[in-house]
Amino acid sequence: MTVIPGTNDGAAVGPTGPSGGPTGPAGDQGNAGNTGPAGPIGATGVTGNTGIAGPTGNTGPAGTASATGATGPTGPSAGPTGATGTAGPTGALGTGPTGPTGATGSTGAVAPTGPTGEAGVQGNAGVTGATGNTGPTGGVGPTGTAGHGAQTAVAGAATLNQGSGVITSEALTAATSYTLTLTNSFVASTSTVLVTVWSSAGISIPVNIGSVTPGSGSVVIVVGMAALTGTLKIAFAVFN
Repeated sequence: MTVIPGTNDGAAVGPTGPSGGPTGPAGDQGNAGNTGPAGPIGATGVTGNTGIAGPTGNTGPAGTASATGATGPTGPSAGPTGATGTAGPTGALGTGPTGPTGATGSTGAVAPTGPTGEAGVQGNAGVTGATGNTGPTGGVGPTGTAGHGAQTAVAGAATLNQGSGVITSEALTAATSYTLTLTNSFVASTSTVLVTVWSSAGISIPVNIGSVTPGSGSVVIVVGMAALTGTLKIAFAVFN
């Protein structure tokens, strides 16, 4: 049997070649004839089964990293800002519900008492009362002194030797009191000196006589009033 190389297991066999020459007469068995030429190659045998896959080979070494490429050119800047749009219409005013009434606040501290106001203007004279009964006859009154005159004071002092007269004060500025020392030869420490005081023309403020003190040859008159800018008129009469 002839084996064909390259087949799966050599199972396929080519045909037997022709024998040699004709069979001779029987005799002694002769020597074996020469081998005839090989017959034609037989058809290709069936392909054998695929062998088992071999194991996966080891992973090869990592390749060398490539160089970093050059930075590309900077892109264009942002485009121009667009125009501002027109303002939208004003929304309608919403009316919310009225909130609850707040709690009543605590009572504030009592304010300090303000300054005392100026004294009021002297009222008009009252109505004259009915005539009273005739009183008992009085004793002899003091004797009035003769003469009447006028004078203007300087620095709270004036001289007028008359039984009566009117003294005008010097000009006063926001004065609330005034003291006049009147030198008068008719005055004695026992004299009765009647005094009336009023403010200068056009000025209406309360004026009060504080005291009248006669002495030998003079009398001191003290006057109180609301702040006065102007002059005082002081009328007097001496009785002895």
